[in-house]
Amino acid sequence: MRQGRNLSYDGMYEGLQPVKDKIRMENMLEAAKADNQDILFTVNGSYYLMSDTGWLKINSPDELVSVDGQQPMKASAINPLLKRKQIRRMTSSGSGALFYELYTK
Repeated sequence: MRQGRNLSYDGMYEGLQPVKDKIRMENMLEAAKADNQDILFTVNGSYYLMSDTGWLKINSPDELVSVDGQQPMKASAINPLLKRKQIRRMTSSGSGALFYELYTK
């Protein structure tokens, strides 16, 4: 037995809680995407940029987003301009002014 691990029923049950929380969150994100092609979502009071294959949590709808290297805009302006299925890749910028980058090509 490894030292520091609680292998009792209660310990195992507590250890599963983070996994259950992650699955619950993933299910909420998938439900938000259903029947639309939006990119910016509010789920459980938090903001997310979502593609068909992943998501990025952002701090607010005022965060800056650049599409294909163009001038950054507020995330709140993205839904009318782009469809989720068009996004090929998403990342947070490594530049000095932090913003998020979406790529369609």
